[in-house]
Amino acid sequence: MEGPRKNSDEAKKRHVRDVVERKLPQLVKRSNQGILQLHIPHKRFYEDAVTKEEVVETIEPLGGFLENQKKRIKKVEERIPASPSSDVIDYFNASENLITLSEFSLSTSNVTLKEAKSEPIKRLPCITSKGVFEDLEKKNVVQEFLEPVGGFLEKGRTKTSKSSSDSKRLLSQDEASDTRLDELTREPERITPVTVDLKKLIKELREKNITGFFYYLIYSVPRSSKFFHPYCFRVVPYQQINKKNFLTISKHGVTYHQSGEMQFTPLDEWEKSYDNYLCLIKIKTFALFPLWKCFYMWRKNIAWRKFYLARQSVSRLLFISNPVLQKALLEIQELSFNLVTTSFIDATFIEKLELQEFLDAQIDKKNVVYEHILEFRELVKDIIHVACLGALFALGFTPDDNNLRIPSDLVGTIAVKGIKTSRDGRYRMSYVDRLNKRKACTRLSRFIMVCDIMIHTLFHTIIKNSVRDFFAIINKHYQHLPIIEGLTDNDLCSTFEEPRQNPPKHPMFICMLYANTVGFYLEPSKTEFLNGANRIMKMWNETINAIRIYTSDPYFHIFTQPTFCGLQEERQIGYGVSLEHVLSTDIESQNIEKEILHLIEENLKVVKFYIKRFTPVHESFCINENLDPVVITNEKVLETFRSYLIKYNNERATIEKIVDVQPLGLIYLILIEFKKTLMPSPDRLIELIKITLPCIGKDLLDALIAEGQDASAYLEIEPRTTLHYVEYLNFLDKITARVSIYL
Repeated sequence: MEGPRKNSDEAKKRHVRDVVERKLPQLVKRSNQGILQLHIPHKRFYEDAVTKEEVVETIEPLGGFLENQKKRIKKVEERIPASPSSDVIDYFNASENLITLSEFSLSTSNVTLKEAKSEPIKRLPCITSKGVFEDLEKKNVVQEFLEPVGGFLEKGRTKTSKSSSDSKRLLSQDEASDTRLDELTREPERITPVTVDLKKLIKELREKNITGFFYYLIYSVPRSSKFFHPYCFRVVPYQQINKKNFLTISKHGVTYHQSGEMQFTPLDEWEKSYDNYLCLIKIKTFALFPLWKCFYMWRKNIAWRKFYLARQSVSRLLFISNPVLQKALLEIQELSFNLVTTSFIDATFIEKLELQEFLDAQIDKKNVVYEHILEFRELVKDIIHVACLGALFALGFTPDDNNLRIPSDLVGTIAVKGIKTSRDGRYRMSYVDRLNKRKACTRLSRFIMVCDIMIHTLFHTIIKNSVRDFFAIINKHYQHLPIIEGLTDNDLCSTFEEPRQNPPKHPMFICMLYANTVGFYLEPSKTEFLNGANRIMKMWNETINAIRIYTSDPYFHIFTQPTFCGLQEERQIGYGVSLEHVLSTDIESQNIEKEILHLIEENLKVVKFYIKRFTPVHESFCINENLDPVVITNEKVLETFRSYLIKYNNERATIEKIVDVQPLGLIYLILIEFKKTLMPSPDRLIELIKITLPCIGKDLLDALIAEGQDASAYLEIEPRTTLHYVEYLNFLDKITARVSIYL
């Protein structure tokens, strides 16, 4: 009995193999999923159909994946509802559900399992079930059926690199090219779900008019499908419904069952709602809504992805996202905030200052601020160094790689065998470790440069504060400067600046007016004022530029020029932006500096205009200084002395009328020295006249006495003749004129 039965089984297997060889080329079909699917109906089809057991034995030569997964296949078969042994699988006519078995075919009739495994296959098949039965879908066994396929597919992919010469046993070169071209050019299939025609279904129910008859309806696709809409139903038997969500339809209406609750809608009303829905989806807005929704979701996802990638990149690159560096940045910012209002200008005393006194005060204030800046720099330097070390330690590195150094007695021994080391074997640092440390040091060098930029910003702010404060002081005094039109009269005893109500009460700089025979001059002069202002502002810039930046500081060479395995590498980054360049490109500060010089120059121009009213006095002074005293001493005419005295007394009175001080905006003009210079000149001449006049009077008196004595002697002679009387009378007439000369 065993012999005939064994022969019968072998004949059946040969029959099945022949059927597979004849039908298999017709089953190869391309799909967008790239897998082979088997649809298993309940009916026998053709005389060549085979049973489930025969299919299992027949599919093994296709790749052998069921051989390794028999237990899972048995578990799947156990979940399939029991059916008579006569049930068959319509394997060969399920071509609509078969998907790509690319470049795979059998060209010989007798292919064993061993031969099939040894053949080179460029793309191995993956066989899954689209729905072994409807109950198989409901019991969620598809995933368990797919799992063994994944391993089989991965094994098949590893064989794709084999030579194509062995594949000529299965396909000829022309057939393979045609098949490959067909796979590449075929459009992916879009399967629309099968739904019931509700209008026909409603019409059928009304025509039958059977009391108590109804259909079970469920959604054809899940809500996540692009084909889903409120009326995509299909008719199913009771066994296939989802008891938590289904509908029933009869000639009376539609009942919606959800989680044990029911909602009944009359059939006419439900049909009207369906008709309204059909009309509604013909409107352009609702017809294109799926496309619009798809585009909107696409745009939203793309925008979100860009935002997510940007956020990841920012969080990875920003120093503020690193806790160690973040703390350092906040501490530096706090220290900088304490100095953000610092200024080099000393505005303690801004009234009645000599220029040199003002310059000395600014130098002292500059030295104090410079000391504070140096203290600030040292604090920031320590903060940056500690932060960089902490960030480097967090990555497992040290500046000198001491933590990765191998003891000298273990270098080259078996104790370090298998450990990745440097070329000289002294450090446990691989090439990847060096790359990571180099990247970390480059990042820390950039962090140091960022700190330099923060410090530069602070220093730039200090310079701007100083320039602005200096301008504010100058402008505050300049506001009180009288206009030139108000200085056109020649009044010498008036003060032209109005009394100041608010501080400062007096001008800023004391300026002395001096005069000589050449002309007027101010002390300090216009050039000294302008040079002094320039010197102050230049001194501020030089002080700031003298402070060394951290990027070029040798203290941070362990990060900017790191050491790897005892060897120092080249510099990772540049030297940063020069603060001198930043200051030279600061147009705002440069304009303020020019405005300061302009205000000083304009103020001195008004002072010079005011001084012009002293030109007549100065001219008299020059004449008096150039007058030879001999001219006065040799003068014998009393009228001339009278005119001299009137002139010099008027000059003296004019000089006395000149005010001692004249406030003019910035300049507190002191005229005392000017008056002291002019006053001695008329006084000296008046004194010379006083000395000269007594001498002249004595000479005249002596001459008058002599003349009187001569006249008296002449008059004592008694006239005797007529001629004597005539001469006597003529003498009396002339003596009166001669005596009047001495009076």
